[in-house]
Amino acid sequence: MDMIRDNLKIEALKEPRGFIRVLLFVLAILAFATTTSLTTRTSAHVKCLNNAKRDIDFTVKISYPFDLTTNSWKLNPCAGNDTLAGPYGNFSAASQFYVFVGVMAFLISLASIGIYTFASDRYDDDRKLPLIDLIVTVIWCLLWLIASSAWADKFTQLRHYSDPSTIAGNEKHLICPKSSCSVEQIETGQFAKLYVSLIFGFLNVFVWGFNCWFLYKETSFFRGSEPPPVPTEQAAQPPADPYPQQFPQGSM
Repeated sequence: MDMIRDNLKIEALKEPRGFIRVLLFVLAILAFATTTSLTTRTSAHVKCLNNAKRDIDFTVKISYPFDLTTNSWKLNPCAGNDTLAGPYGNFSAASQFYVFVGVMAFLISLASIGIYTFASDRYDDDRKLPLIDLIVTVIWCLLWLIASSAWADKFTQLRHYSDPSTIAGNEKHLICPKSSCSVEQIETGQFAKLYVSLIFGFLNVFVWGFNCWFLYKETSFFRGSEPPPVPTEQAAQPPADPYPQQFPQGSM
């Protein structure tokens, strides 16, 4: 315990590199937590114009990893058809990649905080550690940009294809012909959490990119380009007189 206490340097978290890592640690949690915690649904009522007994309600359940094809309902129920159909859209690849980037960013930030606080002296003396830190940060900044952009595009499609009006008008999975039924929306999906997750995703892009500058300043490339400090010249002072002149008292 004494060894751990001696090596622990909380002051490192007050420096830009440490403070930003703590911020990235929190942002990563918020990004993947808001994505995986969403559970919502859209539902509608199919009203058969010629036979009210065949009216049905259909529901599209929406949750991580956002594969809409797991939902199904009767195709053209007003005609007595028992064939099952479902909505278009499997968006699990984009959402899972986004969550993967977030979880790994969380682990990288946690490891960096541990190095900054428990191995601060070694980090400052080692030329490779700051360079590795910078390379990993640049890579994850790019991954956040790719993951956030891809997830934003798929989220737009998710909202579109889960909308009951889109499902009713989809020729490939048409619930029923417009001449024989009408579709009335009952419940609309709530996607506020996914909007927030995208905000945190692009915020991660900005902060990870911003952190690259402070980490670059720790590398030998930046330190080697700094001019050596100019020594300050001390003003020449006359040597002290070994025989100071003394005046007899009362002479003044």
